[in-house]
Amino acid sequence: MSASGYVGGAAAQVDSAIMMIRVLASVAPLALMLVVAAILRLYTVDKQMPQIKQDLEARAAATTEAADE
Repeated sequence: MSASGYVGGAAAQVDSAIMMIRVLASVAPLALMLVVAAILRLYTVDKQMPQIKQDLEARAAATTEAADE
């Protein structure tokens, strides 16, 4: 912010500081949201859930069988 001319105690800010405030309040969060959306597109656990559940059930059955013996 200081690079854009922002002065904390000033009664009025220069145009470049106001523009930086607007960018940091709108464009920067938008860019971060787009990055998060792109990362979430790669998230594949939902597709793997049936296999994960089968593996957990098989593991639980094997553990129960071993405990019964």
